[in-house]
Amino acid sequence: MSFKAKIKRNPFKKGDLVYYKDEPKKEAFMVAGVYSKDSISLGLRKYPDTEQDWTTDIKDIAKFKGKELTRAKKEIKEKLK
Repeated sequence: MSFKAKIKRNPFKKGDLVYYKDEPKKEAFMVAGVYSKDSISLGLRKYPDTEQDWTTDIKDIAKFKGKELTRAKKEIKEKLK
């Protein structure tokens, strides 16, 4: 009898636009690095392309979708100028 364990993969990749689930304003952050199946680093709030010095648990963040994603792209683009 063989047993195949399902390996959980990190659903985020570098460059994804995300927000903290507990933040009402849903400010956009860009994923700067993926370090494990449940840990990523984000870009700084004012400088999205500069990686933070700490990691974030993926349970605390979510990806933008639909119209919110369009808004988040504009927000990040402005910060990158």
